[in-house]
Amino acid sequence: MKKTIAVIFLLVLLEAVPFSEPLRADSLIGDAGPRGYYVSACRRWHRQLKKLNRTMSPEQKDAVIALIKEYRSDTEQYRADLVDARKALFVTVHKLRDALNEADIRESFEDVADLREEIAVQYGEMVFGFQQVLRPGQYRAFIRARRNMYICAHAPLVIFNRTVDGWIKNNS
Repeated sequence: MKKTIAVIFLLVLLEAVPFSEPLRADSLIGDAGPRGYYVSACRRWHRQLKKLNRTMSPEQKDAVIALIKEYRSDTEQYRADLVDARKALFVTVHKLRDALNEADIRESFEDVADLREEIAVQYGEMVFGFQQVLRPGQYRAFIRARRNMYICAHAPLVIFNRTVDGWIKNNS
């Protein structure tokens, strides 16, 4: 049962918007360190969630599960629409044309932004619920785990950018 709670907690963190109010954005991103930095963040995240899960009472776990289920239910359509909006944006940006149509790109991007905004509000409501359910120390542990999850989740993008930078350097 404890593993199930930890997995559910982990999944909601993965689905969540990468932003937590008590953290500054610059502290989330930090300096892009070596590849092992990201692997370590993933391991820390897993350990932190397991430790947090051990400190939660059965009532807290039930409340967190209810908050997660509500969040998923409330955002299910937004998330599905977001996938479609991102695909539409990709097509708009990459379609063949004689001239750049900036207005179309901005309109497609605005569709993505509007959906992300709604998901962010719903996520904020869920996190506020976590604040009400968890003790202050537990909530701080959640935020620390969330920071490492953010680093872990963005590792592929950082590695991709480094690969592109290397290609540019080798070909300029």
